[in-house]
Amino acid sequence: MKQALKLTAVAVFIGIISTFFYVYKPHRDIVNEEASVVLNATDFMVQIQNQEDGQSNQYLEQVVALRGEVQEVGEHFVILRPGIYCSIAKKNYNPNTGDAVTVKGRYVGYDDLFEQAKLDECTLNNQ
Repeated sequence: MKQALKLTAVAVFIGIISTFFYVYKPHRDIVNEEASVVLNATDFMVQIQNQEDGQSNQYLEQVVALRGEVQEVGEHFVILRPGIYCSIAKKNYNPNTGDAVTVKGRYVGYDDLFEQAKLDECTLNNQ
């Protein structure tokens, strides 16, 4: 009886530890992760907008690097032409409107209301 109780306690302990490590996985390091695809910002938007409703996006949750022209600059964001909103995690330099830049970040989806593709955890580099 004592041996069964010990085995049960060990099994419960292992289950708790396994669950803890499954739930609290380390976060992705997008800044240092290699981009899975490198595209021009305009080509990227054309591909995103041409997808049919309900179709899963091939770039969703992937790290992409996009080359394009800066349309708008904010304190914590940059918008590339033709409407790619990038939430900045790390700025390597301060761009001006009209500058050619490369932005690397995780694609999180398309906003139909603002007609913008959304990237987060972006790093910004001049071309």
